[in-house]
Amino acid sequence: MPVTISEQAILDAYRETLKGSVASTDSGTGTVLTAAFSIATAYGALIGLVAPTDQPSSVAVGIPFAVFGAAAVLAMIALVQGIKVAAHPTSDELISPFKSLLLRKRLLAGAAVAALAAAIIVSAVVVINAYGPGAQGPTEHAKVIAVVPDNGTDAISAACPGATGSVTGEIHLDSLEKEFVVVDVPAGTCQGSGTTTLRIPKASVQAIVAQ
Repeated sequence: MPVTISEQAILDAYRETLKGSVASTDSGTGTVLTAAFSIATAYGALIGLVAPTDQPSSVAVGIPFAVFGAAAVLAMIALVQGIKVAAHPTSDELISPFKSLLLRKRLLAGAAVAALAAAIIVSAVVVINAYGPGAQGPTEHAKVIAVVPDNGTDAISAACPGATGSVTGEIHLDSLEKEFVVVDVPAGTCQGSGTTTLRIPKASVQAIVAQ
């Protein structure tokens, strides 16, 4: 049944309220969309600053971009939601589409906010794990120079046949506080072996020269 004039006035006021709510939701969603792009750009710039130029980045570094993208897509879907109203609607046909539209937009906007928050958290975790203190692993490129012990045995030669005096490899920084200094040397350094992990007595290590 068509609405009366008084009903129409009430419906118009209610519809305007719903339209205001929809507009407010769209405004908030637009802010989320802008934030997703802005923070993703800032994250990319940060990675560019802290990532070592001589090492490939981990695949995990790209995960936050995917989550930022998901947040942006959800926000865009929320913004493009629309309604269809009959040519001569009843009161229910006039109000229900707006209520349904508002619910869809709010759900999608909420999902976008959640995705954005997750992206920020994931970004922080990735940056800390990949580039934070000690994140590059317990090694760094260095040259280890050994001293000939009192008994005349060259510690390097004993640990790595074919090497004399010093080796170049990756030293485990945490081993510097222990009895043995641990060094990963590349293939060909020690005769008859591929990549080798050497354990050199700390007392035999005269110096470590970073390269």
